[in-house]
Amino acid sequence: MHRSRTTPSQESGGAWGGELRVHPYSRHGLLVGFTHAEGVFGPRVSIIDATYSLRILGGLPLTGLTSAAYLDFGPAVGFVSDAGSAPDHTVLGARASAAFDLQLANFSVGALAGYRGGVPLAGPDDRWEGAFSAMLRLGLVFDISERKSAQ
Repeated sequence: MHRSRTTPSQESGGAWGGELRVHPYSRHGLLVGFTHAEGVFGPRVSIIDATYSLRILGGLPLTGLTSAAYLDFGPAVGFVSDAGSAPDHTVLGARASAAFDLQLANFSVGALAGYRGGVPLAGPDDRWEGAFSAMLRLGLVFDISERKSAQ
C-alpha cells in the first residue's frame, strides 16, 4: 500500500476477500468483489469493486482440466481506517487486474495480480493512495446456461 504524502508512505500487509464473476453467454462480464487488507502497522482498508471483466481464455463445457484467464477494469471504493497520521477516510478510484485459473470441473485454483488506486475524498493531504496486490485464489465455477439437447 502506498500514499503520495503522509506517513507512513508505504506499508506491506495481508488481505482476504471474495468475488462473484458473471459472464452471461459471452466473453464480456461483470465482477463484484470485496477485499479487506491490513498493513503490518496499519492501515486497515475495506474495498468494494464493481468491474468489467473480459475472459481472454477459457470457455465451456466445464469438463476435465481447463484454464481461464481474465482482465478486469472498473471502479473501486476503499474505506481506510487506522492510517497513522491520516484520519479515517474514503478513497474513490479504480481496479485493474489479471487473473489466471486452472479449473477441474467446478473447482478452480489460480492467481491474481492487480492494482487499486484512487483519490482520497476527505481527510488526508494525499493526492493518491493505492495498493499493488498478488493473491492466490480458490473458487467454484458454475455453468447455469441452458443446454440444448443433441438430437
